[in-house]
Amino acid sequence: PDAIDLVVLDILMPKLKGTEAYERMRAIKPSLKAVFASGWFSEAEERALAARSLPVLIKPFAPEELLRAVADALRESDATQHAPPAA
Repeated sequence: PDAIDLVVLDILMPKLKGTEAYERMRAIKPSLKAVFASGWFSEAEERALAARSLPVLIKPFAPEELLRAVADALRESDATQHAPPAA
């Protein structure tokens, strides 16, 4: 688990929603980042992801969009880890 910093998950999967899979993974590694992808998702799921600032790519998307989303999520993770402590 330590070698994995980010996962890319579809929101709608056959046995488990991507958001549920992500929560289970974060129970093992709380610092895990995610990028979600979907061709369709409900307004409730959209609000939940937006409230947590989790990136969502709408299918179809270009490879460059995926690369940018992954880089942004990892950069955010790196900035958070190296930020000075709050006063």
